[in-house]
Amino acid sequence: GINAEYGTDRSTLETMSESPEKKKKTRSKSKKSTPGKTHKRRSWQGEAEQRSRRHRRSHKMDGPPDLESGMAADDTHDTDKSRTKLAKKAFASGDAEASKALHAARSVTEEAGHKSGGEYLKSMTYGAMDGLITTFAVVSAVVGGELALSTVLVMGFANMLADGISMGLGDYLSSSAELKFAKMERARELWECDNDLDAEKAEMVELYSLKDGISEDEAKQIVDIISKNHETFVDIMMVEELGLMPPDEDDSPLKNGFITFGAFVTFGTVPLLPYVVAAIASDSAAIAEADAVFAIAIVLTAIMMFTLGALTSRFTADDWYMAGLFTMFNGGLAAIASYVIALLVAKLFNVEI
Repeated sequence: GINAEYGTDRSTLETMSESPEKKKKTRSKSKKSTPGKTHKRRSWQGEAEQRSRRHRRSHKMDGPPDLESGMAADDTHDTDKSRTKLAKKAFASGDAEASKALHAARSVTEEAGHKSGGEYLKSMTYGAMDGLITTFAVVSAVVGGELALSTVLVMGFANMLADGISMGLGDYLSSSAELKFAKMERARELWECDNDLDAEKAEMVELYSLKDGISEDEAKQIVDIISKNHETFVDIMMVEELGLMPPDEDDSPLKNGFITFGAFVTFGTVPLLPYVVAAIASDSAAIAEADAVFAIAIVLTAIMMFTLGALTSRFTADDWYMAGLFTMFNGGLAAIASYVIALLVAKLFNVEI
């Protein structure tokens, strides 16, 4: 089929959007035409439906199958992972028909093919990347300046903790200020909407009229519909008029700060691990040991950078290996710059420790 590259054929995708009665008839007809034949490969949707039916029979439930309430949590997770893979492949290859079939198989409220957990992705990614790159840059500077191994531990851990606190606090303050500003603007828009709805509607009509393909009469119809509920109307106004996302009650600036700090310290420790082991295993802090320990630090840091970049690709449309290579390149560039600058400064000022 034309969807062979997705690991399934077109008939499987079409079956996903069929009604339960039609699916039952199709399966019965297939069994009659091929008696005694068992299918070793089933679509993930068919397996999910069978598990759903078994669950419903065990609980004596009536009505049509419900993927959300009829499946166990792990079954739902597996189904979502398979659907997300197909959705990403359909997008990457521009196969609109496959995408339509996937969306028809599940309602919008079930968020077909979309990921959750991205609300803290920015904090975790920035914290982890900064922890790795900043700490490794310090290590590179110490090695480039031909300083003692013990200097790496002193400067590395001091810088890691100081920068981690600064990053976490900065994330908390910026997220808190952004949330407070959004709440304040929403309260103001809601007050204006309650006291002068016609003026707010006129503003939205003007904004929609400026969009391509929407006439003024159509804009008025749109605004008349969405303004029936003030809460919904204000949320739409914040996006269209102010360019702000409506504040979410689940947003936690404090959690953002802790995630940034935790990620920074956790990943920032990686470049220092070889030096910790070297310090414990030997009493010597000779510069001669630096090359071997530094080589190990380079390998560990590169692996972690690549892994971090590859993991972030789960939330984007990038290929995992390209995301990993780009992250590794970014960290390597910073480390090389730090190493070269430290080496030049050490030679220029005759720094010796």
